Amino acid sequence: DIKCPIPQRYEALKPHKLFLLCSHTHRTKEMFFFILPSELGDLYKTTLKYTEETVHGISVQYFDTVPPTNSLCVLKNGFLFAASEFGNHGLYKFKGIGDDDEKAARTFSTMPPDTLVYFNPRKLRNLILTDEIYSASLISQIKIEDLLGNGEPQIYALCGRAERSALRVFRHGLSVSEWANSPMPGKPLGVWTLKKNLSDQYDSY
Repeated sequence: DIKCPIPQRYEALKPHKLFLLCSHTHRTKEMFFFILPSELGDLYKTTLKYTEETVHGISVQYFDTVPPTNSLCVLKNGFLFAASEFGNHGLYKFKGIGDDDEKAARTFSTMPPDTLVYFNPRKLRNLILTDEIYSASLISQIKIEDLLGNGEPQIYALCGRAERSALRVFRHGLSVSEWANSPMPGKPLGVWTLKKNLSDQYDSY
């Protein structure tokens, strides 16, 4: 068996067992490596030294830190989707693969298994957050009340955990995203105005 120690955070004053939640393989035409997220959200780049089907060595490098995730998916167009355990899910773009990061904490299978290598979490270096998908996980408390007084009850939910906690308000309706804007041809056949709230005296739209 080939064993390799895993870098740990400095804040963990005493060495402890680190839980790796999942894994995903990033492949290119010339190489491949594994991305392993820990329970704390730290991503580890794991590479293998091998000839044909025989593995001779393992290297583990601190890659980046994202919110704790349940699953990872690396897309062929250079994006990484992280399904967060709590809070919004994130879509990241690869800025690099860590080969030029000489200061990153690294461990090798040639080291004794009890070797301790520490690092401090940092801002994203190899990834760029490009988009988020809103998520209400984990809901710890929920209330349904019409606090706005518009005749339709709203759902108030306490979501997330720790620094990713949030109070979210859900209302009936559909969100609108504008993808294109063009002048209306000819004359409109019907024009309506709408109130923002039922209790408003005047229309807003």
